[in-house]
Amino acid sequence: MKNIFKTDFYLLGIGYAILLPALFYGVIFLLKETDIVVKLFLNPKVPYFVALIPNLIVMRFLFVPYKLDKSGRGVLAVTFVLFMAVFVFIR
Repeated sequence: MKNIFKTDFYLLGIGYAILLPALFYGVIFLLKETDIVVKLFLNPKVPYFVALIPNLIVMRFLFVPYKLDKSGRGVLAVTFVLFMAVFVFIR
């Protein structure tokens, strides 16, 4: 059986790029009421940008060493679209 983390598909990269920020934003949303998080995230765009950090970590430590170019391109494309969506839609 082939290891799912070492397969190279655009759709797999897109799936990672959507799932990871959603999970990370969920954690941020749950911790939103603590004093430390409230002080850090006074600007409404910051939680969305922080939620995109796992995409960069996954690209660096999972896709680059294993030469998963297609999955990395999928993650990069979705990360770019989400980044631009934050600039356009969040005020």
